[in-house]
Amino acid sequence: MKTASSKAKGRKRKCRRCTEDYELSFSGQKVCLSCRSRCSGCNIELTEENQDKRSRESGKNFRCRSCVSKGVRDIPGRKEWQKNYDLKRHYGLSLEDFEAMSRSGCQVCHSTAKLVVDHCHDTGVVRGVLCSTCNSGFGMFKDNLELLKGAVNYMERHFENR
Repeated sequence: MKTASSKAKGRKRKCRRCTEDYELSFSGQKVCLSCRSRCSGCNIELTEENQDKRSRESGKNFRCRSCVSKGVRDIPGRKEWQKNYDLKRHYGLSLEDFEAMSRSGCQVCHSTAKLVVDHCHDTGVVRGVLCSTCNSGFGMFKDNLELLKGAVNYMERHFENR
């Protein structure tokens, strides 16, 4: 088992936050003592009253209660990063690809509200961009062309009687 002295042998440790040299502790923390006493989110002084209980118990996360409750919602650029990550992971598209595909809006109703990627659930092939309403409608028909044709015939019959 590695101890603090064997791990730090001949090497100086630099704090991840302030880049000052510090002595390695047995817990393996990568920040100096002065940075451990400040919130990593808002940089306020941490006390028993304002430090998050889980952060205090783990001894590794140094955040106040309000920063923990905010979570990752308020991090600038987080929403764009998450959208790009999800598009790349699920469909192999970049955010730029999605934006280029969605310039003309939904391929069915031409709406520009809440556009989503339409794809084949069997093959995973991206078919295009639809608004969430049209995409849900296709989903209700289970991507079955015969059901869609039946729905069109039904609607045509009832529109003729108007």
